[in-house]
Amino acid sequence: MTKALSAEKKLYHYKATVLRVVDGDTLDTRIELGLFVEITKRIRIYRVNAPESYGKAATLEGQAAKLWAKTELQGKNVILQTYLDHDDKYGRLLANVFYEGPDGTQVNFAQRLVAAGHGRIARG
Repeated sequence: MTKALSAEKKLYHYKATVLRVVDGDTLDTRIELGLFVEITKRIRIYRVNAPESYGKAATLEGQAAKLWAKTELQGKNVILQTYLDHDDKYGRLLANVFYEGPDGTQVNFAQRLVAAGHGRIARG
């Protein structure tokens, strides 16, 4: 098996609804697991950092990133793409987030966040 095929087998996709935008790179979601089973889980956008919007590290840029993310995602149905269903050190599920754009195409939220100037690609 090639590395690409091996890596692809480690990806999982779930339907979810964004319940709350915590900040530019963190979301509270309701995830559909199938057979009418749902969980509520905090999501951290995979490999993207946005400025902080609250606490001691809060910035005006963080507030702007949060507001922009709310406009993009609040209440929307999304697809979560996770890697081995792995949580970060804060218990958040690491995931890419995709949603339907106005023209019906699939939008990668992380790419839009970075392109809009509200986040940057994380190292590692």
